[in-house]
Amino acid sequence: MDSGPPQWNTLLKHWQVSQKSGRVWGFDIGGANLKVVCLDRPSGHLTSQSHSFALWRTPQELSTALQALTASFAAPDQIVITTTGEIADCFPRKSAGVAAIVDQCEMAFARRGVPIRYYAQTASIEDRSWLRADEAKQSCTEVAASNWHAVARLWGNFLSSEFQAPGLIADLGSTTLDLTVVGPDRPLTPASDWQRIQTGRLVYTGARRSPLSMILPTVNYRGLTLPLAQELFATIHDAYLLTELIDEDEENNATADGRPATRDHAAQRIARMFCSDAQELPSEFLHHVAMQAQSKHLQLIASALARPLREEPGLLWLLNLGEGERLLFVAMAQTRWSMFAGSIRSGTDLLGPEVSGVMPAVAVAILAP
Repeated sequence: MDSGPPQWNTLLKHWQVSQKSGRVWGFDIGGANLKVVCLDRPSGHLTSQSHSFALWRTPQELSTALQALTASFAAPDQIVITTTGEIADCFPRKSAGVAAIVDQCEMAFARRGVPIRYYAQTASIEDRSWLRADEAKQSCTEVAASNWHAVARLWGNFLSSEFQAPGLIADLGSTTLDLTVVGPDRPLTPASDWQRIQTGRLVYTGARRSPLSMILPTVNYRGLTLPLAQELFATIHDAYLLTELIDEDEENNATADGRPATRDHAAQRIARMFCSDAQELPSEFLHHVAMQAQSKHLQLIASALARPLREEPGLLWLLNLGEGERLLFVAMAQTRWSMFAGSIRSGTDLLGPEVSGVMPAVAVAILAP
């Protein structure tokens, strides 16, 4: 986008982006998706790309995928990267994952001759947040799973200034739900995934990839309790496709069977959870399964959203982000957050769906030194 919505310019002004020179490429490297933005800082022009990439299958092809993803971008003056892909099980340890991702990024872009820096969690924004390749490998604990921290730093500072009160940032991606409490003069404390899981700030469920049988082990139907196959035949994404809470996307093959994200294919994937084809089962039954799965999943999200309100009653605003933003709003209606209608913000409304969907990449690009 060139100028974008008014909120885009306000966000850039808040972070004094136009006072910085050059063009920045910002990356968010996950285990299942690659996201990148190209930000021209003087003009505020932003271009974004997102692509499914199964890092756990072919980690050695990451550099090639990154080059292909940026083929249409104008040349950068610096490159900044945040990563969560180190958790992929192709790596024996997270430290090995960070090192492998760093090596692949350097392989992809070192010949461009521009600074390449990796975002690290620190209590305050400063030069120590941006590490060279060798430093990133030595500080893998701060570099690993740092995308939530960059997003919270970007928006926490901005919205805390607007509301002059603490609030919650909820980011529901394809795989996880990140919940971060931020507030004026409140340091953003670095935390590992293990620490955030213990405090309810990381909930490992997402809008697309959560296995259906983990959300809904059994389904109640006409007086029967029927178990779902304990296989990755279908995901929660298929349920949302059938209930139409998520739109079809024929170009998206990041599904359990690699076939498009359409309702017909979703019905077949759900039918396979009962060792059947969709043609063998009543369509009413498949829709019933999808509705029960959706209800269970939204209850899980609602419970996660409610916990920060119980623990910190002073929270006065909420920002919903990520590709599961629509699900967050539906789940929010089941909690006391529904009373905060005037203080709820949407990443899509603020910046548009394309930008909201690649927010960690946007965050590091804006925050870059």
